Amino acid sequence: MKKINLAKNKESLSILKEWNKKFEEKLTHDVKKIRVNTSFGYTNILESGPDNGVPIVIFHGAMAGAAFALGELTDLPENKKIYAVNIPGQSTEAEHVRLKFGSGEY
Repeated sequence: MKKINLAKNKESLSILKEWNKKFEEKLTHDVKKIRVNTSFGYTNILESGPDNGVPIVIFHGAMAGAAFALGELTDLPENKKIYAVNIPGQSTEAEHVRLKFGSGEY
């Protein structure tokens, strides 16, 4: 596993982090951020929905982030327990590492 830069420079990374913050602020449901340490480093998971809701785990697309993916679900968190995972190497809210496609790391 190799450390990577998610952006060309610190300014670009800062812009990506600001966009992630904007997506989080636009979420219409209560969200709890959970920091998890994995064998690939840390990641943040966004949890939303009622405790007794059917649990659903979602993953965002490339370079999008969990807040963006959770925002696309509109009213689903009203009755489902959603866990939106930030993928290491694909989000500013997870370890900046390169996972190997086809290796089972994802």
